[in-house]
Amino acid sequence: MNKEFIIKILRYFISLLYISLLFNYFSGFLMTNIINNILICLLISFIFTIIDLLPKGKWLSLIILSFIAIYAIAQINFKGFIGNYISFVQATDGATRITDYIIQFIAYIKIKYYLILLPIPINIYLNIKQTKPAIKQFKYSLILLLCAISLCIAYPLSYYSSIEKNLATNGLIPFLIMDIAHVFTNTQTEEEIIIEPIIEPTITPEIITNEEEEHRLIDDNEWKQAIANETNESILSIDNFLINKPVSDYNDYTAMFEGKNLIMIMIEAFDYLAIDKQLTPTLYKMKTEGWFFNNYYAPKYSCTTGESEFISLTSLVPENNTCAPNDYNKNTYPGNVFNLFKQEGYYTSSYHNWKDEFYERRSLYANMGCDNYYNYDDLDYTLHKGWPSDVELFDYSYELYKDKAPFMSLIVTSTTHFPYDQDSWSADLNIDKINEVHPDYPINIKRYLSKAMILDEGLNHLLTNLSNDGLLEDTVIIMYADHHPLKTDLSLINTYSNSGYDRLAYDMAIDRSPLIIYGGNIETTTYDGVMSTFDILPTLANLYDLNYDPRIYMGMDYFASEDNIVIFANGSWVINEGYYSNIKEEYTSFDDTTLSDEKIKYYNTIVQNSINASSKILRLDYFKNRDFPIKYKN
Repeated sequence: MNKEFIIKILRYFISLLYISLLFNYFSGFLMTNIINNILICLLISFIFTIIDLLPKGKWLSLIILSFIAIYAIAQINFKGFIGNYISFVQATDGATRITDYIIQFIAYIKIKYYLILLPIPINIYLNIKQTKPAIKQFKYSLILLLCAISLCIAYPLSYYSSIEKNLATNGLIPFLIMDIAHVFTNTQTEEEIIIEPIIEPTITPEIITNEEEEHRLIDDNEWKQAIANETNESILSIDNFLINKPVSDYNDYTAMFEGKNLIMIMIEAFDYLAIDKQLTPTLYKMKTEGWFFNNYYAPKYSCTTGESEFISLTSLVPENNTCAPNDYNKNTYPGNVFNLFKQEGYYTSSYHNWKDEFYERRSLYANMGCDNYYNYDDLDYTLHKGWPSDVELFDYSYELYKDKAPFMSLIVTSTTHFPYDQDSWSADLNIDKINEVHPDYPINIKRYLSKAMILDEGLNHLLTNLSNDGLLEDTVIIMYADHHPLKTDLSLINTYSNSGYDRLAYDMAIDRSPLIIYGGNIETTTYDGVMSTFDILPTLANLYDLNYDPRIYMGMDYFASEDNIVIFANGSWVINEGYYSNIKEEYTSFDDTTLSDEKIKYYNTIVQNSINASSKILRLDYFKNRDFPIKYKN
């Protein structure tokens, strides 16, 4: 071939491989997909060289190359900014969420990430320097086209539901191609979402049962009849998966909170950072005098806050390329937390101190059986620079549900929302007090604490009001996080959170967050077993002895099993004994004990089935077909 022609191929190949490998380095994927990267970069370099033969084609190739580099930087920055990688589908669905923070997002890009752009000025210079007319030997383009087609046929590409798994396994450029294609067509059909048979390990997980208690037996006759009459294979696959799951038995905690009021509080960016004996005494009191779950995880999904909320309400796994509270807010969810309490005669309500700008809460809650929902548009919140006051949120909401016992109320806070690196009323309100206690803390940690102190004051108002009205002993409060503080250096969170463990020991450790249950005359207890957002609903359902079927949830009653498992968006998981990285495809024990390959496969199947079954449930609106009353045999 012509020397100039070969140089062009090498030039594009080196540029693309440089971008891909640097993306891998910054993402922590290292050499996990090196073969894929070499093949796809070679393939794209052939295509770029073909384009280069066209009039002005060299500039079109440069534009595409620049787009790939910018996409790489955006993905890395999104991971640090919101804790997840993102797709174009998510970006278009959440345009408001992204555009509202575009300046902060750009400012968050680390200087080193701009190294990815290095091939762009080099290629601009080479394009300008190229004075010879484009090569006219178009036979070369035919040769390259045949080579490209051969590489396409031989290219080992696999599709995964997880964006991170796709990026780690297939590489940046293959995912970019799939990402663009996914905008125009759904690349994962129902038939490709497979629910595998679960093969029990030789030693099955121990189930905690109380022999003096009756077993929870459910009458499945109506369900079995529906299965017998069903012709849709996808719905049948969900049927077979759910109905064959074990029904957790009653245990010593069953009905412990029966008849008591419930206040669920999902705290924005709730972290160990927020619990300080001197600065946030109410949070400290609730942690040390209530039930504290020391090994709780808040896994992050596509739209972090909205989907953590959705998980706590439904115990389903959100799809990776969607925002469940927006895309599936019209679905039927008979087992959701509002509906379960409403069936028991509770007044159900929910409260948030911002607008439905990001998530369609009003529609979702109404569909789930929530009697009333109040947000920023309904109540007279003070508009501040930054986020509204959680003190007002707790005060305003209390007046609306206090006289309606038994009540079940969901409160979604906002004051502790980022940014923590900018001035705002909440971030600066308590800086002087913090300086007296922690003068050496970095400013963004101080600003987070300042916001947490406002949250703490609101919680103090809540406890005082409940106590003054004689409701505290008959009310249970559960507080949990949507995610860790975003847009914050993880090493700072690890250093100042006082969690008692290394938040950076493994990828999922940063998602360990406080979960506290307080009130209801409970005794102070610390629980060390793993738990996650998925387990909140089935655990509450058992504690209140609600009319529910444990099989329809992807989480489990915390007190029913020692074999709890935490499911992450990328297919990784954590159990009491250790964790499995689906990116590295390796298991690591916490105490150097081994886990058999058989049991690792068992857990992997459970996790993947939970992800796939949830995807089918959401896409098919499964419970619309299976919304019948639960009938207990006992």
